[in-house]
Amino acid sequence: MNRGTIALFVIPIVSGLLAYSLTPLAAWLSVRVGAVDLPDARKVHARPMPRLGGSAVITAVLLVLSVAARFGNETWGIPGALVPGLLLGLLPIVVVSVADDIRHVPARVKFLCHLVGAIAAVAYGISLPPMLHVLGYEFSIGLLTAPASVIWLVGVTNAFNIIDGLDGLAAGLAFISAVAVSAVLLTGGQLQSALLSLALAGALAGFLPYNLYPARVFLGDTGATAIGFALAVTTLRGGSTLSAGFATAMPILILGLPLADTSVAIARRGLRWAEHRVGGIFQPDRNHVHHRLLALGLHHRQAVLLLHGLGALMAAVAYCSLFLSNRDGALLLLGLLLAVAIGVKRLGYDEFALLRRGTILRLYEAPVLRRALFIAFVDLAFVCLSVYLAVGLKTDDWALTVERDRDVMFRTTALLVPISVVVFWKARLYEGSWRLATIEDYVRACAACATVVLVALFLCFWRIQTIPASLLIVYGLVSALFVAGSRASYRVLVSQQRQAGRAGTPAIIFGPGPGDYLQARDVIDRAGSFGLRPVGFVTSEGTGRGQVLAGLKIYGSLDELPHIARTARVQVALMARRPSGDLVARFRDLCRESQIEAYRLNTELEALDDGLPLPEHAPAGVERTSPARWPLYMSGNSLPGASALVRERKGA
Repeated sequence: MNRGTIALFVIPIVSGLLAYSLTPLAAWLSVRVGAVDLPDARKVHARPMPRLGGSAVITAVLLVLSVAARFGNETWGIPGALVPGLLLGLLPIVVVSVADDIRHVPARVKFLCHLVGAIAAVAYGISLPPMLHVLGYEFSIGLLTAPASVIWLVGVTNAFNIIDGLDGLAAGLAFISAVAVSAVLLTGGQLQSALLSLALAGALAGFLPYNLYPARVFLGDTGATAIGFALAVTTLRGGSTLSAGFATAMPILILGLPLADTSVAIARRGLRWAEHRVGGIFQPDRNHVHHRLLALGLHHRQAVLLLHGLGALMAAVAYCSLFLSNRDGALLLLGLLLAVAIGVKRLGYDEFALLRRGTILRLYEAPVLRRALFIAFVDLAFVCLSVYLAVGLKTDDWALTVERDRDVMFRTTALLVPISVVVFWKARLYEGSWRLATIEDYVRACAACATVVLVALFLCFWRIQTIPASLLIVYGLVSALFVAGSRASYRVLVSQQRQAGRAGTPAIIFGPGPGDYLQARDVIDRAGSFGLRPVGFVTSEGTGRGQVLAGLKIYGSLDELPHIARTARVQVALMARRPSGDLVARFRDLCRESQIEAYRLNTELEALDDGLPLPEHAPAGVERTSPARWPLYMSGNSLPGASALVRERKGA
């Protein structure tokens, strides 16, 4: 067994023992200097906690690496520039973090120090290589090497600091990441770079017994930022130089959970500031991933274990990509990204509900969008994009590497741009607003695109320009999609917002049949005014089964109501028609069998079954009376279900 192999076992063990021994001393020192984390509304701990525990971790790592580097290339093979570069970058980060642990330091000052540390490390040689590898492809970043390295170092440094919100969370995720980085580097034969991550993994293993729930000491900003910076350095020195699997993207997956939480926090804070001018990117809050899990009902330990499991899963996916083909790796990466998107959606961040809140629709109110000149330039951009897509679809030369294809694209664009300006202007496409566009406007836009193609074909027929007719036809179809679609976008968004923004008691409607769009739309709107949320329709004989009417599904016939009520989880059934008395009785009996409330939807909501008990929360003077019709009474804004629909006696 050579000395390098011995180092793989000695360094993490020694580092772990040192961290385990130094952590009580770090906790004592925290109390002495006043580095104590006091409880407040944004934090989850209930008693003061020492917060310099991370200093034990980073001290253990630096002591082990310094001794190992003393023997350098002769014994351990640790790169000579690694430890000095790491120390140089850590210096401003640790100084400002210790100050922040003792007394508060503004976020902008901390960010500036993190930036200085990252620049110093990159200047010392810790940076990305100029050639990156992703799924078998090579990308040269050239002059972007240094800026990209600085962004990576600063981003990872802050990611672990941001996610350090629950006992053992940041330290556990850092341990998982350090082990994964070590495995990837050792598999790639990069023993020298793996020693730093092994030392870090050992130190974190020694610290975790003090930090797991219920914690006795916190990492603090000192530990979280220093550990994040060290992990960022190891991934720069290692994963980016691999050529298998995700290669350059691998560090992003290994550190995926902290980076995802940071990205989500920046996005939602930015959206909140842009929409309401409240807070800002540097404004802390209680809406991180771990906070949302606690709000969803998970216990502290359950939330931490769940996030540790997700971190381990992402690290395992990154490591397994080393042994996959490029195609399988790409599919695996796509599946992981979709899972992350679904997870973020399930956390229920209201800042991302842009459609439901109408944020996107408000963009149409911007003065620039109401100016014909702006819309004309948008149309010209669509013309150029449509020409490029038409050439790509026809020649399959998307990179335009063939000179003939580039020439055809430029000649086609030069011909179609002036024709489009004249035709669109004469077709009166700029006289109205696309926010108020109608079917006639869409037809006129498509006709204008077809006219542009016909004029171009006529000019080509007379040899004024030489462009293949098939290319112009493909262009016409693509441009019509863009030009008409842009004008239909507002109407589409309005419809989608109506679907996304529906709230209230779920209800099934018995009434309009296939083709009765206007009546169905009116029934849906009137039901919404009573606090109901229609989910679909039933018809007398099940006509139109499976079809969509006014955005809602026709489930089947009235006789299937009990089964439909269970499947669609409805609490109310509405009769939106005036049938015979026998059909009313049948409808009422089926609703009783389904244990849902039955109403006829007229200008008022008329109860068809007086046998249901009055809800306990009904105010005094409110009762169900029959056959008199009283106005609908709705008690409160968050009643448990359809039983909130009662009628108030006139004059009570």
